[in-house]
Amino acid sequence: MTDKKGLVPIVTQEVGFALQAELNQEGPEYFGSIFQRLFSGDNPAIAKYLYNLVEKLPEDKTIILHAGLGVYRLLESQAEADKMTRELG
Repeated sequence: MTDKKGLVPIVTQEVGFALQAELNQEGPEYFGSIFQRLFSGDNPAIAKYLYNLVEKLPEDKTIILHAGLGVYRLLESQAEADKMTRELG
């Protein structure tokens, strides 16, 4: 399921719970690994945008970076789940 424009996945509660479990399992390195993956090729424009955004902030850089990466991961996970649902019918 997507937003009204049909572009952005609507994240389900199940995907949110799964992402929280993933975060709990991976620990503190979780967001660093997402950022590295984005920056290294998966989506460098988003990594650069987040980096430039937090560089301009006087404080709470880590919180903003983690929030941005978390939202990206939620959308990515939901898109993966939606693709699997379509493929499996």
